[in-house]
Amino acid sequence: MVDLISVLQGIGGVILFFASGYFLSLVFFKKDEVDELERIVYSLTFSITIPPLVLFFLNFLLRMPINTISVYLIYLAIGAASYAYSNFYLKNKAHKS
Repeated sequence: MVDLISVLQGIGGVILFFASGYFLSLVFFKKDEVDELERIVYSLTFSITIPPLVLFFLNFLLRMPINTISVYLIYLAIGAASYAYSNFYLKNKAHKS
């Protein structure tokens, strides 16, 4: 039987997986630059490629173990950093120009 914690972990993982790619797509493309279908495709592509590359290099260079916690933390850190960059830096840069 599936317990509640496993279900919540799966839902949280999917949301975190998609959110990190979505925020990365906001960093690379402005909101009006691509339509919603392209944004979804870019989100999935970025979330499949960039965090695993970061995990690989952290494991290779710093010998950080790859486990469930480190994967969630990397996806969370990349999502938070790209969200902050797209919302604060790019908006302030647009106001100054």
